Amino acid sequence: MQLKRHDLLSPLSLFLLLSLLVFVFLVFARQSVQIRVYDALTGGLVPHAVVESLTPAQQQATPLGWLLVDVNRRISVSVTADGYLPAKASWCAAYPWTRRGRLDVTLSPTQLAGIVRDAETDLPLSDATVSIGVDRVTTDAGGMFHFRGLVGDMPVTVQLDGYETGQEKVLWESHLLRGQLLTVDLQPNFVEGQVRWQQTGGLLAGASVAVIGQQQVTDQAGHFYLRRLRVGDIIVVTQEGFWPAEVTYTGQPLDIGLTPNFLAGQVHWQETGEPLSGVTVMAAGKQQVTDTAGRFRQSQLQVGDTITIERKGFWPLEMTYTGQYSEIDIALRDRQAQVAVRSALEGVELSGLEVTRQGQHLTENTFGNFLLRTCEARELVEARAEGHWPMQVRLAASIVGEAQGVEKIDMRLKPRVLTVTVRDDYTGWPLGGALVKSSPGRLTDALGQVALSPAMPGMTGTVEYPGYEIQTFRYDGQASKVEVRLSPHTIQGIVVDAATGEPLPGAALRRDGQTLLRTASDGSFYLEEESWQPAFAVRLPGYRLTQVVIGDPASPVVPRSCPGGASGDAPCWEIQLLPFEVRGVYIPFGLLYARQRTLTILDMIADSELNAIVLDVKGDRGWLAYASELALAEELGVSVRGVMDIHEFLDICHRRGIYAIARLVVFKDNPLAFGKPDLAVKQADGSVWLDKEKLGWGNPYREQVWNYNIGIAQEMAQLGFDEIQLDYVRFPSDGELDKIVYQEENTSETKTTAIRTFMAHMRQALESYDVFLSADVFGLTLVVDPQSGMGIGQRVIDIAPYVDYLCPMVYPSTFIPGNLGIANPALRPYKVVAESLRQGMALTSTLVRPWLQAYSLDGVEYGLARQNAQRWAAENVGASGWTFWNAGGRYEERLFQRCVSDDVERRVE
Repeated sequence: MQLKRHDLLSPLSLFLLLSLLVFVFLVFARQSVQIRVYDALTGGLVPHAVVESLTPAQQQATPLGWLLVDVNRRISVSVTADGYLPAKASWCAAYPWTRRGRLDVTLSPTQLAGIVRDAETDLPLSDATVSIGVDRVTTDAGGMFHFRGLVGDMPVTVQLDGYETGQEKVLWESHLLRGQLLTVDLQPNFVEGQVRWQQTGGLLAGASVAVIGQQQVTDQAGHFYLRRLRVGDIIVVTQEGFWPAEVTYTGQPLDIGLTPNFLAGQVHWQETGEPLSGVTVMAAGKQQVTDTAGRFRQSQLQVGDTITIERKGFWPLEMTYTGQYSEIDIALRDRQAQVAVRSALEGVELSGLEVTRQGQHLTENTFGNFLLRTCEARELVEARAEGHWPMQVRLAASIVGEAQGVEKIDMRLKPRVLTVTVRDDYTGWPLGGALVKSSPGRLTDALGQVALSPAMPGMTGTVEYPGYEIQTFRYDGQASKVEVRLSPHTIQGIVVDAATGEPLPGAALRRDGQTLLRTASDGSFYLEEESWQPAFAVRLPGYRLTQVVIGDPASPVVPRSCPGGASGDAPCWEIQLLPFEVRGVYIPFGLLYARQRTLTILDMIADSELNAIVLDVKGDRGWLAYASELALAEELGVSVRGVMDIHEFLDICHRRGIYAIARLVVFKDNPLAFGKPDLAVKQADGSVWLDKEKLGWGNPYREQVWNYNIGIAQEMAQLGFDEIQLDYVRFPSDGELDKIVYQEENTSETKTTAIRTFMAHMRQALESYDVFLSADVFGLTLVVDPQSGMGIGQRVIDIAPYVDYLCPMVYPSTFIPGNLGIANPALRPYKVVAESLRQGMALTSTLVRPWLQAYSLDGVEYGLARQNAQRWAAENVGASGWTFWNAGGRYEERLFQRCVSDDVERRVE
């Protein structure tokens, strides 16, 4: 169906009209809202609050605490007021529709809490005045304060007596809005003052300044400093020697004066009443002297101070200061002494008596009696008489005989008696029976003393005693005793083993390269010389070379009583020798090029039971480890360079107590053989013969060869070695021996004679040196026929008498099957060493010290056990020590930790 145009417009027009009416209503039909602002604490209206409307945006004040605002259906406001925290609120129209609404807003007043503290101690301060603007509050006992209704940032002032004024700032954001505690720290005030001498104005150091809670002492400038001082505080000032002062603090600078105390008085003589001048009055460390009127004045005293009054010739007086102003009168008594002088011997009259007082002669009241007046404390009185010792006494320092004031002194003079004591000069022992000649002569008693009386000053005498130099003495008249020490021109004694005390026969007493004597079978000796030198050396194999100085406490010699039959009381000297057995190892010549290797071996010795070292000084190839000054050695050029300095080596040994042995290879000498072919062992064609090592030998028959080696030995002794050890003291034993041709007669007898004669020459040449001599021999020399030279001229009976130690090379691996009745000697080290030494020691009285094997040979390993077995064998049979041989100088340190097994042979063989 078709609608007409006006039919369509009519509903639309109606809608638009209605919309317009609603719009007009909304615009013109506004509501009003009453906004009231209240104080949250009091409930009253807050005038002058500022209300800021957010919808719509506008700002209005509430003069009376409320205002009316036209709004639509809702409103949101923010309300602020001085002294209050801001607040927000909202209002919304309710249904049914109302024309007026009401919005209540509550504001909380701002609050400030704070605390006042001591800036140094952090302790709270009560009664402090806190000011913000015109508002003031006082802190409570906990130092707290509170404010309300504050507006924005503002200053705070805090005051408290005894402290500097403090200031802080209240901050809106932190202290008021957020409620943060405000802390105010007050600095204690600082009051400076001074203490001075009231009369002079001089400042006083060390004065005590006290106020409640604190005490100070004035410094060197008289100043003091107090803190937290309040007006009205009482300050007390004290100082030794001054009257105390009290001052009330008024807030003004402190300037305090002290007045010294004093004591006045007069001193007079008690007996005469006359004033005494020159009297010393001592108090509190200060001294006054009385004037001509006897007056004095002491100041700056403390209660209880002791006052001492003294004058020479008078008894001292002490009194105590009472602490008051006072005038005192003091009387002193003069000091008197009665001196009586007598002889110590009853009935003896004193002639020529003189008594002096401080050098002035006194007059006797009666015979032997003297009166002294105005005596001084500890005054010296001296009495002299003929034939008597002078005597001195001093008067007492304290009061004696107070009732009468007289000191009694009894002086007994002793007759002069001289006691002469005669002693041995070295020991200090008394010599009984010594003749002391001094008109007449007398003999000393068992204490070595004799009394001579009368003894006149200037008297002389002589003292005689058998075996001693005559000594004279002179009496000077001063001392009552004279000691005379006699120097012996004879020395008698005994040499003993320091460990056992057993006497030691055959010990050589040596001096200046000469043997003075050897001890007798009982170890005794007797030396007689016109001019005795009390120093010598004692040498005996098996003991350390010992230097002896008679009378030196540090020397190993002590005096002892002589056995029966010895003359008089002269002492015998017991010389104690320390037993010494070498426990050593060998260092080959080549190791001297490796200094550190040598030092390592020396360290091993020092850190173990070892005590000795054997060093190649002339080695197997004829080279010397030191710079020889022998013409032949220089011609041959055998002194090598680049090796460890021999002096350094010896210095290390001696500092560490290591016994140093110089090994000298004698006849095996390649440089000598080729440098001097006429001295060499030669072949038929005149060429130098060579052994298996292709080395030449010196001819053992030739004295030039002997002398060359003797010269080297003497240089070794001069270097400071403790012992010289000869090796290769024999004819050649290996190589093509049948090609050797000697110009000399060459038989078994001539060979042994040559070796024996050489050893005799060597012993004689070394006699002037305090050095021990030893020689190496083949081990077989101990077990073969003693008469056999084994084709090399080496026999125990020819060598042992000329050496201190015989050193057989009993290396088990060098014995061949069947030796000593043993199928394989290399496997029986204990038996080889023990049996060889037993047989060898039976051949000679010379001490035997074996060489032991520290190397493996022919497939038989010689480790720790087999080496220990050798050492144990040597010790069990009584050998005089041992040395181990390793051609490379390599040793197992554990070897030298003492073996504890009692059956080494069974353990290793």
